[in-house]
Amino acid sequence: MKTETQKCLSNYHKRISEDERYIYELQKENEILKKGKEQSSRLNHRQNSLTMEQENLFSIMAHELRNPLNSMIGFSSIMLNEEYKIDENELKEIICIIHNSSRKLLCLIDNIIHISTDKYTSTSLSSDYCDISHVLQAVSSIAKGLTKKGENISFKGDINDNLPEVYADESVLGKVLSDIIEHFVYYSVNGEIVLKTVVEKNYLSIQVGSNSVSERLKDALLPFIDEEAAEREKNKLSSAEASGLTKIEFIKYSLSKMDALISTDTYSGDQAALAIKLKIKG
Repeated sequence: MKTETQKCLSNYHKRISEDERYIYELQKENEILKKGKEQSSRLNHRQNSLTMEQENLFSIMAHELRNPLNSMIGFSSIMLNEEYKIDENELKEIICIIHNSSRKLLCLIDNIIHISTDKYTSTSLSSDYCDISHVLQAVSSIAKGLTKKGENISFKGDINDNLPEVYADESVLGKVLSDIIEHFVYYSVNGEIVLKTVVEKNYLSIQVGSNSVSERLKDALLPFIDEEAAEREKNKLSSAEASGLTKIEFIKYSLSKMDALISTDTYSGDQAALAIKLKIKG
């Protein structure tokens, strides 16, 4: 038989144990609430940043959008002018300019919308051999808008004339290149970002490079070729922050569907570079 003292002590220890469990459960719930609050704060900050970036991008891109529109309006006005006699060769040249300006404008708008939505999903590609000159022009315009957001970053386009036809999906290639340049802009702290084309034996190499003196940039390029780095990049995003593919997954998936090769060169002088090789026709 337990004495009254023993019973009291037993009840006391039981209450202590229950109180400890209750406090532990409260601490767990408090930790969950704290993490939820931090995540909500990060999402709000990210949303506000994206909204500001979208507003700035559309403002900066206004000039780039006017260029192809002015070409289309100007040359179509010449065609409609009955007082101006156009021979067959001149007419063909004018129509070609209007056509290329239209394609650049479409690609430009498509890329702006893509960057502004910040969503990456698997898409059905319709790759074929095509002229991508207008795609590169549109991407260069996007790059000018992206780099103007930072005072210490500039953009340079070094694109060859009369490029050969390559195997690609024009619309998706524009999105991929815009995403890569945006990736460079995000990780660069200063310097110049360069978009360059190099015609090789069987491939057209499209190179995006930066001479930014930043170790962050060299580390940022690794996920494009290293699976472990790609997985680490993916794990940085919580399930609440990412829907569908990550940016790098979208780029790698799209390029694989276009039979394109991708490689990095982080030790080419002071320049960190990413090269995409597209098959040339013939």
